Amino acid sequence: MTLEVAGELKISPYESVLIVPVKSREKAAKAIEEVSNAKYPVVCEIRQQRPKRSLNANAYCWVLIDEIAEVTNQPSDVVYEAMLRRYSKAYTYMIVKPEAVEKVKATLKAGHIYAYEVGNVSVGGKEGVQLQLYYGSSTFDTKQMSRLIDGIVSEAKDLGIETATPAELARYKEEWGK
Repeated sequence: MTLEVAGELKISPYESVLIVPVKSREKAAKAIEEVSNAKYPVVCEIRQQRPKRSLNANAYCWVLIDEIAEVTNQPSDVVYEAMLRRYSKAYTYMIVKPEAVEKVKATLKAGHIYAYEVGNVSVGGKEGVQLQLYYGSSTFDTKQMSRLIDGIVSEAKDLGIETATPAELARYKEEWGK
């Protein structure tokens, strides 16, 4: 359960106790009741709440990706991955055992990380396969998302697909970081 903090966090001067004022006493009481007979230790996480990103930019990307997929007669996920490879700079590398390549790629894809084989390498006398890993667009900051949108829009226009106006595109990009 998530409880919203309603003031300054303090540490008790007498014990190792964190004092957390919350906005809803009822919600706090319910949370405490839910864990009062827990079989395992109770863990509390304190983190800064970040505003949710606009889904407009992501939704618009997928509208165009679906249209590109239809025009090019490809599955949408294939088009999406191609766009990431062409326009994303959010990637890293990994070396895996040759026999583990397919399993690693499938596992990463389930976590929205897309892996592509770069080539065979030798590390410490052992053979491996180098993978280039692209993070999914849900992890992108405003600059990264803008680059992806610009690339997708460019390709859509090249295929004769109608796209949003420059003002709408600017708004989508700006909202992504909020």
